[in-house]
Amino acid sequence: MDSTNQGLSLGQSTIELTGKHAPTCGASIRSELSKNERTNDTVARHAIPQELGHERKQITVVYLGV
Repeated sequence: MDSTNQGLSLGQSTIELTGKHAPTCGASIRSELSKNERTNDTVARHAIPQELGHERKQITVVYLGV
């Protein structure tokens, strides 16, 4: 998968898992989210690295933002 397709897949995964765009795409940052939205964000931040083949959950900061 090239980086363009990976970016599109990541964006779609974020929307599917959280119902929102990632902060890197202009959405609210984590500290601005409601408790329920933070829970969904946490689930997404654990699932997305696995989808992308990464072992480190911290890599999501690069893709999704803070």
